[in-house]
Amino acid sequence: MVRMIYALLSAFWVLGGACNTVAAADLIKVVVMIQPQRYFVEQLGGDRVAVTVLVPPGADPHTYEPKPQTLVEVSRAHVYIAIGIPEEEAWLPRLKSIRPDIPIVHQDQGIAKTPMETRAEIYGDRSSQSSPTGQDQHHRHDHDAIHHHTDGLDPHIWLSPKLARIQAETISRALCTLDSANCADYQLRLDTFRRRIDDLHKRLTKAFEHLDKHRSFLVVHPSWGYFARDYQLQQLPLEIEGKEPTAADLVKVIKRTADEGIKVILVEPQFSQRFARLLARESGVQMLIADPLALDWETSLWEVGHQLAAYLSRQP
Repeated sequence: MVRMIYALLSAFWVLGGACNTVAAADLIKVVVMIQPQRYFVEQLGGDRVAVTVLVPPGADPHTYEPKPQTLVEVSRAHVYIAIGIPEEEAWLPRLKSIRPDIPIVHQDQGIAKTPMETRAEIYGDRSSQSSPTGQDQHHRHDHDAIHHHTDGLDPHIWLSPKLARIQAETISRALCTLDSANCADYQLRLDTFRRRIDDLHKRLTKAFEHLDKHRSFLVVHPSWGYFARDYQLQQLPLEIEGKEPTAADLVKVIKRTADEGIKVILVEPQFSQRFARLLARESGVQMLIADPLALDWETSLWEVGHQLAAYLSRQP
């Protein structure tokens, strides 16, 4: 069904679909991958943009499949803003098949990404790793195929206020290119948004600055590396290199949790909470829901940071 939709949309475009020219009175139709991108574009474009998000709220970007109506909106878009997550590698060729001439703006342009944590860094010697069997084997295989980051670099750049400034500037330039008549308005919005980002960064810095040595937190999916770097924290992910922890890994994590006095694990609503619940039962860590794909980027990032600082402050 989806392939048929793609074929129909390709035909629609060949016969005279959307164009990339934006008249001064028209909305700029923007397609993005995830909800935080929508927030960025709307803050910078105001009522001059109409944003289509490929991954709906609560869905996992690693497994999404766009609906037919979404593809229709894509076929009419003026620009696609890429966030740089690995799942786009599969999506972008399909997008180009629908809209061969659509401009693609890379939101991660100018950002030096850092390597993801390795298994050796978190779990140490892997020689004791046991092989999963049965249902777990099947789950691990599917999970690896979906989550493996082939370049080994962390794509979660939108969770860093420091990097958000760069991303905002890239998006603003794209809007000015598409709609030069209203570029002054986009620049004003960029200035306002940058001030809000700076204020958020200052508040988060203050929330974490009083911490002494207890600056480590657990996460299920390793999304919070840039956030941790911004505030001199350390995330310790359970899922590494696209693989879930084995029983031996969990034993090491429980020991490290006790040795370092770690009391909190960030849990993302898009991923299973079973390992977090296991750790909560075995080691007493508290679970903190932290949605990296929340639409209200500023509020969500502040709430996660504020609550995380409170947990870290209570560590012995």
